[in-house]
Amino acid sequence: MAQTFLEFGQRRRAEDIVAETKTLAERSGQPNLLILTMCNDAVMAFWDGRLEEVVAIRRSILTRAEELGRLEFATAWATWTLTCPGASPGFRPGSHVGASGHQNPTSEPGR
Repeated sequence: MAQTFLEFGQRRRAEDIVAETKTLAERSGQPNLLILTMCNDAVMAFWDGRLEEVVAIRRSILTRAEELGRLEFATAWATWTLTCPGASPGFRPGSHVGASGHQNPTSEPGR
């Protein structure tokens, strides 16, 4: 739902949904919801242009999911965070981050 608000330029509403979902996940401890809140964090980082953080969050998602016994579920969602909505098909934030950790201006989406 947060993604929809972002796509329609309603960032504040998206942030509210993300915060509410995170609170619910923390309170319930439900593994899939915990993973989804981490995906929400990655989407918000993407929209802010923090590509290195998106890649780091993806790694954290997979690590946490393995701990929770939900690796298959998380793999699908973590992959989605690296093909972020609103980007061209095949866009991979990790491909735009050079070995130095800085954005690579010569990278093209989908390459």
